Amino acid sequence: MKVKDLRDWYTVNNMYSKGVPIKQIARELGIARNTVKKLIKHEEEPRYSRKVTYTKIDAYKDKIRVWYLERDY
Repeated sequence: MKVKDLRDWYTVNNMYSKGVPIKQIARELGIARNTVKKLIKHEEEPRYSRKVTYTKIDAYKDKIRVWYLERDY
């Protein structure tokens, strides 16, 4: 989840707990009502999840390791 969404989560939940209607929250923050509903649905703050990235060599690591262990000096 993006940092902006995390800030929105705090703001939305704060406003909603004070009794502000979803439509008004959406209007004031400039986000869709469905987004407000989604943010309210999260009971605890959303966690930032980082995308797993792979390097080009990852596919060959096992083969390289075998070659390295089999070499004769």
